Amino acid sequence: MFGRKLITYLSVINKITKLPKVCVNAYAIRRMSANSHYKQIQVLNYSTNFAEATKIVSLPLVDPKSDEILVKNLFVGINATDLNITAGRYFKHSDPPYPLGFEALGQIVKTGSAIKDYSVGQYLVVMCGSGRLKGYSEYLVITAN
Repeated sequence: MFGRKLITYLSVINKITKLPKVCVNAYAIRRMSANSHYKQIQVLNYSTNFAEATKIVSLPLVDPKSDEILVKNLFVGINATDLNITAGRYFKHSDPPYPLGFEALGQIVKTGSAIKDYSVGQYLVVMCGSGRLKGYSEYLVITAN
């Protein structure tokens, strides 16, 4: 239910702001993945056209290490910053491909053996700043701190 409402909401935003359709479609990709792989949006080159600058790739899903948490993203934030990064206006990396996305809201699906303060089923807001872009992803592996 929430997924359909989000897609509808983003479609309305897309009509108003003329965001690239790949931004809206990124939220639907979590339904397409197999359990052993997940989808992630990565920057492949720099362009003012978001669809040309990015690609949805499939990556292997790995178990978290002892101090890590595996989070299944439910929602991600779409920021003007992401569009400026793909256009090469700032935070320009010299070596694409690399993941994109600053924040996400997800649910813990697996924890490492040393994790005591978090449990499977908890919801988390994950900030992916400081050069750790990766929010546009079905799953995130994060450290507990």
